[in-house]
Amino acid sequence: MFKNEYILSVDIKKSMSTIIPIFVQYDSATLVFKIYDNGKAFDLTDFTSAEVSHKLPDGTVVIGYGALETLSDGIKTIRYTYQGNEMSQPGFVSTSLSVYSADKKVSILPFKVEIVGDTYEESIGASPEIGILQQLITSVSGVSGQATQAVASANQAVAQANIAINNAQAIADNTRSIGAFNLSTAYLKNNIVTSNGSSWIALANTQNNPLPTLPTIQNTWWRLLAQKGADGTGGGTGVTVVDASTTEKGIVQLNNTLTSTSTSQAVTAAQAKLLNDNLTTHTSIVATTSQAGHVRPDGTTIIIDSNGIISSVGGGGSTGTGEGIIVSGTAPPLLPTGGIWYQVL
Repeated sequence: MFKNEYILSVDIKKSMSTIIPIFVQYDSATLVFKIYDNGKAFDLTDFTSAEVSHKLPDGTVVIGYGALETLSDGIKTIRYTYQGNEMSQPGFVSTSLSVYSADKKVSILPFKVEIVGDTYEESIGASPEIGILQQLITSVSGVSGQATQAVASANQAVAQANIAINNAQAIADNTRSIGAFNLSTAYLKNNIVTSNGSSWIALANTQNNPLPTLPTIQNTWWRLLAQKGADGTGGGTGVTVVDASTTEKGIVQLNNTLTSTSTSQAVTAAQAKLLNDNLTTHTSIVATTSQAGHVRPDGTTIIIDSNGIISSVGGGGSTGTGEGIIVSGTAPPLLPTGGIWYQVL
């Protein structure tokens, strides 16, 4: 039921198949290796030697050497014939192959070979079914071991990914402004502080370690993040604006009345229009014998009595209607022709 020779297809970039060679202890045994490189036949043209390593169940390592052999189909292989020492202990033997070509060395991943005691077949009988079942159990055990190793590798990858995520989160959490630098404060890596207008970032967890003194921008604990710019001195004094007056330009405040005596305020457009409307209305009234209004004397003087009535106009003028404005009270001084006076009502 046991084979004395196994032809194994191995790839230097992949783990071997689940086939586990089984040999009877101290019986003749041979391994023939067909070697591939990522699915393509490995070039053995410059082959110099092949080393087969056996790690026995108790940890002892036995080294043997294979020979180059060309099969009938022209494929070059490595043939290894067991010598006996590598079969001294029953159990699983971890086996690996290293091929030397010129100055290069390639190795395949270790695989298992099972060595069974020479009384094995007698103890279980010569039933082929039992032998086949034992091979199946051994194959399943190998697959289970590989699956367990794959799960362990996956768990390790997940753990490493979680560590990376936690580290990234810590960097994100710590990269923030802490405020003004204080020598006695404990800072975490990537904390940001300010000092004299410049900002600095912590390169490691630190306390009681000073910032560099510019122009030095980095020490063991701190690195300059942003340097303070110029103060902006040396510019002009700017524009000084003062209140306006009758002697100086400046700010003018608007006043919406006609009663203010200020010399730094200006009347609003609304009050100027109101004043203009009143003057227009007032100057449109023509004086008559019954109402105050405008008169235009045709002489050079106007004589007004104590009652405010025109009693005489120089040059023989009339006191009838006309242009001008009647004035009450004391008689006015001489007026040029066309002069105007206003009556105080």
